[in-house]
Amino acid sequence: MNRGPKALAESATSLDDRVMTGPTTHTCPYCELIFSYHNEVKDHILHDHPEHAEVVDSIEPHEMPHN
Repeated sequence: MNRGPKALAESATSLDDRVMTGPTTHTCPYCELIFSYHNEVKDHILHDHPEHAEVVDSIEPHEMPHN
């Protein structure tokens, strides 16, 4: 088995590449909802989990739009 910096490149398939570069998702830490952007998670927590609002209230996520 090949180990080292080239191990993934030599053994990877196009399916592996899709998985590694696929869309990023963000899960709410308080329920099972999944979002595309950090600011959606923050908004969700502020409105749907107000008992945890202080955790995200001061966070200012800066995220580029997904393609």
